[in-house]
Amino acid sequence: MQTAFLTLLPETILIIAGCLFIFAGSFPARRGVWGWWSLIAIGGAAFAEYNLTRIVGNQISTVPSLVLNDQLSSLFHYAFLLLGALFTLTAMQDRDHQLNAAEFFGLLLNVVAGMMIVASANELILLFLGLELISIPMYVLLYLG
Repeated sequence: MQTAFLTLLPETILIIAGCLFIFAGSFPARRGVWGWWSLIAIGGAAFAEYNLTRIVGNQISTVPSLVLNDQLSSLFHYAFLLLGALFTLTAMQDRDHQLNAAEFFGLLLNVVAGMMIVASANELILLFLGLELISIPMYVLLYLG
């Protein structure tokens, strides 16, 4: 149980941060800080992924698990985190859509978490959950854009 929680810790960080961003977007605040907070959340998830690969390693479990913890999924996790950071930096330069900044960055974090879940899914139910976590926020992002 503890290994399963550790394996999903980077995704959990991104999902919690994304939900907090969406919730905090309903309160008046400075609109320019959400991009920086998003980068901090992505950095925290990258730090958790690094510690996960260092602590848990590539242990092959004899018990079937929902998530895989191998080098390929770790590589895709880092690639998706880098892609999310690049999208965040690109979106921070856009001054026209600062009205929905918190919602935009919160949904972007949820999309990145969904891609990471798809990369490490070992069961169809987790693959479906990851695909839904990608597609539903993407529809809202297309509406906001």
